Amino acid sequence: MGKRIEMDLTEKEKLIQECLAGRIRMREAARRAGVGHSTMHTWISRYRAEGVSALSENGNAQRRRYSEDIRQKAVDVNANLKL
Repeated sequence: MGKRIEMDLTEKEKLIQECLAGRIRMREAARRAGVGHSTMHTWISRYRAEGVSALSENGNAQRRRYSEDIRQKAVDVNANLKL
């Protein structure tokens, strides 16, 4: 797997549709996208379940978002540990 390539939504959708139609294999689609085959599998699963809108979300960014309340609690716990 090479360096990750930034792809726009239409390019992702085109690769997924080619894969679903059987014109290319999932690993080939992943290679063209510059991602691992597991990422391509995730894209395909999300596309089937939610449609094209699911491809516009960055899965990793969604996992890193914490509310202000949770962030403050983490700071408070860390401060208490240093005492």
